[in-house]
Amino acid sequence: TRLLEGVDHAATRAHGKGDVKRAAEMVEVALAAFWEGGEEASEGKFYYGWGESAAESWSVVVSEETSPAWLYANLGYYLTEGGKHTRAAKLLQAVVVVFPDHTPAWINLGDAHAALGDAAAAREAYARYAESRRASGKKVPARITRALEKAP
Repeated sequence: TRLLEGVDHAATRAHGKGDVKRAAEMVEVALAAFWEGGEEASEGKFYYGWGESAAESWSVVVSEETSPAWLYANLGYYLTEGGKHTRAAKLLQAVVVVFPDHTPAWINLGDAHAALGDAAAAREAYARYAESRRASGKKVPARITRALEKAP
């Protein structure tokens, strides 16, 4: 995972320079290469297939034992920031199914749903995020608290 961490740092730098598309592309390529290593489908794993860009000819096996959940959550963030809200929501929904305790995926999923105009789904994801933050003794960001207060 050291290579994936390096790619994530490079993607974070690209994002910081305003190149969200490049950040997402870096992470997609890294994940594709990661999975070309030969993870086989087995019980307890599921596939998440792409369908919208050049990196979409591959499928990813998401496994609780071996997947870099943090990198998927980051990819979802970059996709949302880059305006690929539907794609981000699909990816992040897959992430939270396998990694329900991965807190950052919940806020990213909420942001994707909010961008799609799905207030109920956004509220549900934000509520899971807030619950997880509180359970670990961490503060809930004000923007999430406000979103939960004004949501129906």
